Amino acid sequence: MVTHVTAALLLSACAGAPPEPATTPSDPLAALTRLSLDLRGVRPSTAELEAVAADAQALDPLRAAFFEDPRLAEQVVAGFAEVWNTVRDETEHPASALGLEDEPGFARAVGEEPLRILAEVAMQDLPWTEIVTADWTRVDAQLALVWPVELLEEPAADGWRRARYTDGRPAAGALVSNGLWWRYETSENNASRGRANQLSRILLCRDFTLDLVAFDRSLDLSDEEAVRAALHDNPGCAGCHSTLDPLASLLGGVYVTRKSGVEELLRYHPEREGIWRTQTGVPPSYFGLPAEALGDLGQRIAADPNFIDCAVQQSAELLLRRPLTLEDTDKRTAWREQFLDSGLTLRSLWEAIVRSEEYEEGAKLLTPALLSSMIEDLTGFRLLVDGADLLRTSTYGLATLAGAGDGEFATGVAQDWSATLVLVQNRVAEAAADHAVRVEPSRLLAVDPTAELDYDALREAIAALHLRVLSRAAAESELEALSTHHAEVARLSGSEAAWVSVLTVLLRDPELLVY
Repeated sequence: MVTHVTAALLLSACAGAPPEPATTPSDPLAALTRLSLDLRGVRPSTAELEAVAADAQALDPLRAAFFEDPRLAEQVVAGFAEVWNTVRDETEHPASALGLEDEPGFARAVGEEPLRILAEVAMQDLPWTEIVTADWTRVDAQLALVWPVELLEEPAADGWRRARYTDGRPAAGALVSNGLWWRYETSENNASRGRANQLSRILLCRDFTLDLVAFDRSLDLSDEEAVRAALHDNPGCAGCHSTLDPLASLLGGVYVTRKSGVEELLRYHPEREGIWRTQTGVPPSYFGLPAEALGDLGQRIAADPNFIDCAVQQSAELLLRRPLTLEDTDKRTAWREQFLDSGLTLRSLWEAIVRSEEYEEGAKLLTPALLSSMIEDLTGFRLLVDGADLLRTSTYGLATLAGAGDGEFATGVAQDWSATLVLVQNRVAEAAADHAVRVEPSRLLAVDPTAELDYDALREAIAALHLRVLSRAAAESELEALSTHHAEVARLSGSEAAWVSVLTVLLRDPELLVY
């Protein structure tokens, strides 16, 4: 038996502004919870909560330990996935075209390839410039079977390993990963301009499509020759394309049209590096600096101060969950200096950000990816259908309804509540609670869920459960309400059903989504 969340909680969830956490962000337990979710994707353990409750100074060694936790790599992948937008539910060519069977797994692996490079650079404390200069990539078991690569090591615990492309592509890290270019396609008419803009947006934080352009609306966009002429002669067009087209001209080696076969998409094409002559007609360069192909592009980006500034901006906005403003200028400068002083290691940059006062400000809403990892850690449950995690896919599941971007149509993560988020939380809570109590009871419960307990033992068990799930001690009124609820459900349906219902109430609490 599962009870419905109270009308008051539902109304507060749908009202627009998220409820304030029970403890303020300056509280050590709130700070611990935020750090654990951001850096590990899970809530703090009971032992960690008790240690910090007893001594706030215990937060410092725990923070340091979180930065060494291998789960940080998954948080780097999940965070920068929001920027790169390479992870999609489907690829242009299905896994079956390459003799593979796991369609959702293959699509996710393709999209994660460039992000796994970022995570490896972060976890190995390599300079961030390595993401555009490395002579290696990362592959999982499926990509290892179909990408033209040589394997450089055994798989890590996450199933990914370093590999090196063997088809002549230059050392340019994620810039030459198949995962990037399978996501961002082009056409003969577009001539890689869209791809060049994506590189600028992702790595330099400059999106050409947001530039204010005085555009001649009398131009007939259906006239291909008129459009070509306008790119050079129309001041509104030429002002943008004089910078964008030389970047696009650097991408000939990965030029493959949308209608090409899958074999074309697998390999690099050094023979096409000069294709700019018949496409943009503009010699390749990097914002006026000499460059000939992708390898040069990686080196130019690595030496560009805007690349460093962009990494700081993206990291801060991911961890703060808000855009940076002019008021953040001093702090942004300090974070940049810390990044430079550390040799451009991402963990040092992130540590500087999470130690700042700005990091403690405000309340943040869980992303669907965080909800998925948190629920799995708490209960052992994942909402899976045919191997697809429904909180991480929109085509097959609920990710967009829960506020995720899908890498294509919804490219940002929701920052506010929605009715569909509440519905998704409720469905996940019911299924996860049932699994946790009936399948893995020792994971969350300190007692046998089928046993009858006296009043004091019941309250103690509920208090422990509340602390673990919501990362704070329950108030007396909450303990009394949950204990009464357990007793009423147990009288009707038995003790095990009562624990399922109590846990469902906790997992459906809007507070669970705020940290």
